[in-house]
Amino acid sequence: MKGKAALLTTVDTVRSAHKARATGKKAHLGDQWCYAAVLKAGDKTKCAFSTASAAKYDANLYCETVEGWFFAIKKTVAVTAKDNGGK
Repeated sequence: MKGKAALLTTVDTVRSAHKARATGKKAHLGDQWCYAAVLKAGDKTKCAFSTASAAKYDANLYCETVEGWFFAIKKTVAVTAKDNGGK
């Protein structure tokens, strides 16, 4: 999300926000989500996001296990999109 992203603290708020996420041509203006399962330790995921050239974004990480445990990283990570010359 462009600007400061709110850190969600419960699995219910994460699920609600995921359902309400932005999509389409203006997705870079709202919250974007990567929803991917990790099947075993050491596995990695890849996600694509819509961005604006050199724009600054916040990233938050949430995890829910198959057993129902919920984890939220307590620190938002600042990310700057690659500069593509405004294309």
